[in-house]
Amino acid sequence: MGKRVPRQKSAFVLSNTHRTLGPLLPALFESPVMGVALLDSQFRFRAINAALAAMNALPVSNHIGKKLRYVLGSSAPLVEDMVQQVLETGEPIFNRELTAKLPGREDVGRWIETYLPVRDVENRVTEVAAFVVELTGVRNLEDSLNH
Repeated sequence: MGKRVPRQKSAFVLSNTHRTLGPLLPALFESPVMGVALLDSQFRFRAINAALAAMNALPVSNHIGKKLRYVLGSSAPLVEDMVQQVLETGEPIFNRELTAKLPGREDVGRWIETYLPVRDVENRVTEVAAFVVELTGVRNLEDSLNH
């Protein structure tokens, strides 16, 4: 009898068991509007697309290998808490709204973020995939219309 694999609590888990992320990630990383990043257990950027780098107001090259605190400044703990929760529980976090002032930006920004666990061949969560859509313009328009 084969090795028993623990039952997944959620269907929304990325697994790189058979290198299946290979074809999916390049397509996601090419999105001009969806920010995508891969973060490790030390909160370092392992990969990031141009859309998210632009949202962070830094080039892609200034992200790779850097910790969230380098990029997000004092707003990093908000994201680190979510990444840590996914790493510890293996459960995804969907559609969290984040409002923050990033070091590379003049104004406060607003984003909707989703964090998914990435599992290795032994079913351990080793990385977290972050998916980010910026809402700043939409929220600012809503605020001005409400006033």
